[in-house]
Amino acid sequence: MHTLLVIVILTLVDEGYLQKSCPDCLFEICDTNYGICLAGCKEPKWGKYCHIDCPEYCADCYQNSGECSKCHQGKWGKNCERLCPELCLNQECYQTNGSCVRCQSGSWGQRCENLCSDFCLNSTCDINSSKCLNGCEKGRYGDNCNLWCSPGCFDDICLQTGTCISGCKELFYGNQCDKRCSSNCQPSDCHKQTGMCVSCQIGFYGNFCTSICPNCINSTCDKRDGYCIHGCESEWSGYKCDVRKISSISKTNVALVISICSGVVVAVFILIFILRKGGRIWWPRSNRLKFTSSQESDGSTLERTPEISGHYEAPSDVTSQIDHGYTSII
Repeated sequence: MHTLLVIVILTLVDEGYLQKSCPDCLFEICDTNYGICLAGCKEPKWGKYCHIDCPEYCADCYQNSGECSKCHQGKWGKNCERLCPELCLNQECYQTNGSCVRCQSGSWGQRCENLCSDFCLNSTCDINSSKCLNGCEKGRYGDNCNLWCSPGCFDDICLQTGTCISGCKELFYGNQCDKRCSSNCQPSDCHKQTGMCVSCQIGFYGNFCTSICPNCINSTCDKRDGYCIHGCESEWSGYKCDVRKISSISKTNVALVISICSGVVVAVFILIFILRKGGRIWWPRSNRLKFTSSQESDGSTLERTPEISGHYEAPSDVTSQIDHGYTSII
């Protein structure tokens, strides 16, 4: 917009409507009749005719009000009467609030009133966040370089993120070399990113060599799945030698138990047989024998009429007697 105004004014000058004879006016152009500066004033002047000096510390001021539009270095405020903070780099600060444009080395904050971390490289940090801008001193990391690099970092050097620059020392792995390889790795080192063991010490298997080879001869098994390479120790079997064999003593004990049980069963059956043939057997009242008698001239005889179920036949010399609701046969 200002450029367009200048072009218009210059055109009017060429046409003779404006004169070019006002020394304090911008481009020395003013109104022919009244001498009013139409394009503005040269620094540091203000007023219609640009005949008034701007305040002492103004590098420039507004034509109509005389308020400072720009301050001399080291000043700020409406009339540039106030000093910029001492630690502002080159004494430069914003006119509106006096905050520093940049800070001197080693300080940060709106007025550079705070100190950067002692571990910032070159003592340089961001003016707003205090983050170290050029990295950290050796052995340190973090936004403010207040953290130590992992002791697993080779040469104790890491990036500001904590990632080890030169890799990990032996026994350590991970981006920050802050994790230890398994003590069962053989050799003791491991993959620097994953931590997986290259091989395992005798007696262990798995990616991190944390599983124990079970009952293998010489405690030797395949690193991948625990297969016993040289076979199993006595009394053990299976792919991983984790199944216990049944010993000969155990087999003998089992056979002995079976024999004893069989003998007991046979003895019970024999006892039952003897009791049914010659012993006393109790029959329920509902199944007892019913007898009728007939008188003959030479004596009395018993005639039996069995009404019992089953195949038992009482001897010819049976007698019946009632005992507690049961018939006893002897």
